[in-house]
Amino acid sequence: MSTPRLRRLQADYEQVMKAFTGHPYITVRASGGNPPTIYHVTYRVPGLRLGKNGPEVIDRHEVVFQLTANYPQIKPRCTIQTPIFHPNFKNGVVCLGDYWAAGGETLVDLIVKVGDMIQYKEYNIKSPMDREAASWALDNERRFPVGNLELYPGEPQTSGREDDWEIEFKPAGGEKDDFELIIH
Repeated sequence: MSTPRLRRLQADYEQVMKAFTGHPYITVRASGGNPPTIYHVTYRVPGLRLGKNGPEVIDRHEVVFQLTANYPQIKPRCTIQTPIFHPNFKNGVVCLGDYWAAGGETLVDLIVKVGDMIQYKEYNIKSPMDREAASWALDNERRFPVGNLELYPGEPQTSGREDDWEIEFKPAGGEKDDFELIIH
């Protein structure tokens, strides 16, 4: 007999696998039962860690999403396994704030949100977990986002800069060394 929770867990698993199989920036490995209740997520996006001379960019982050017994009424427990310097991450804990409604957000949405947080596309300095990172972020807002990769599956990938141009050189039809510059 299938309970609503088991159906939700199965649906989440199917959505996550469909969304992130072959994804260029996110890899997901599920474990913890059938259907799974634990998702190990590797993000290959720019984020920050605290180095010897201050924050430095790091491009690989490991986060574990654990669906507790009260899921989906209670949001998943998220822990980051790699060092990070961010106002909303501290001692491995990821603060998701009020970002969860059992019927509104999906696990796919949550995985994308954490990736956006890592890139400093989203952060909250008003109620930080890491006050040092919040203070630094406030003083360095001009540097954000650190990364601007679109993580929702199926979205076109750009650097996010308005001045992205595609440049093409085509033979101009004259001499063999004549080329025409085309900017798209």
